[in-house]
Amino acid sequence: MTRAALILDEIRAKGGTIRVDGERLRIRAPQPLPAPLMEKAKAARRELLALLSGTAWDGDDWRDWITERAGILEHEAGYSRIGADATAYAHAIIEWLNRHPYQGDPGQCAGCGDPIRDTANDWRPLADGATVHYGGHWGLRCVDRHSQRRRKEAAAALAALGIGEAP
Repeated sequence: MTRAALILDEIRAKGGTIRVDGERLRIRAPQPLPAPLMEKAKAARRELLALLSGTAWDGDDWRDWITERAGILEHEAGYSRIGADATAYAHAIIEWLNRHPYQGDPGQCAGCGDPIRDTANDWRPLADGATVHYGGHWGLRCVDRHSQRRRKEAAAALAALGIGEAP
């Protein structure tokens, strides 16, 4: 069971209800819910939104997707089984990133954390919604840092669902 599903169960066990209202969660309960539970719900907002709006995948969904992708790569594209598994996992990282766009401040570099100055013309928006320094004395370091951080985030999220890198 995912973290969001556990939090949802806990809210319901306390007599609460939760619903999606656009990009917000509306939690109602006959009595105030415990502060630690509300903090957990706040921290898991994105996962709860995805779960309640039907866009969340659990570990079984991801395993099925990766298995299907590996089968296609092996049987249709001629990959070895080991190569198909590794490539399917790499595709799952990309799929996770596509389903979970970057949520940071566009006025702050997603690579180094420094402010983005509009007049400097040394920054670029990325396809995932992030803004990074680009060129100048930064070179591609900020792009690389952001990319590595996001891939680690995706791998950690998949690992939390019991999905590990292919052997």
